[in-house]
Amino acid sequence: MTAIVEQDLKDAAGAGTIKNFVVEEVEAGYVLLTIFSRSNAEHILYTQRNRARTWANVNSLIEFILHYKPELPEVTIRLMRRSHPT
Repeated sequence: MTAIVEQDLKDAAGAGTIKNFVVEEVEAGYVLLTIFSRSNAEHILYTQRNRARTWANVNSLIEFILHYKPELPEVTIRLMRRSHPT
């Protein structure tokens, strides 16, 4: 998985090359994966400090996504598989 930064999202939004977003649940919250029109590979959003950017809840992440692709018809959400004690 390739890392991208917010400037990459701005550039892709301006060029119209964002195909889809995937929200993935991780231990620290939620991360954003972006799929561009030129490939089906998922690119994870990183901060300038070289760490995956995480959100505490899905609502704030969806608001972030809408800045870059307001007409996006759907977003895929992947939840972590949790083992339940028996």
